[in-house]
Amino acid sequence: MNDDKKAFVDALSDTLKMDSRSGVKSIQYATGIWFEDVLYEEVIQVNYESGRFALINVTANSNGANATAIIHEVYGDGAMGH
Repeated sequence: MNDDKKAFVDALSDTLKMDSRSGVKSIQYATGIWFEDVLYEEVIQVNYESGRFALINVTANSNGANATAIIHEVYGDGAMGH
């Protein structure tokens, strides 16, 4: 686990939860996640108040790239790493 990336994602999660229009319940950074028989080295999971969630493959991304992917997921048309 990259502690710097986790801390960055945690801070961005706290920020987005402050905006009630985002619908974000939490955002989590994790490593070594198996999903549908595929191992992802780095994943961000965006959990919404509605119960919906999105997984974003962020393997080898910088914090800036992770922020962009999260913002696209929450406010845009979805992240490219779905």
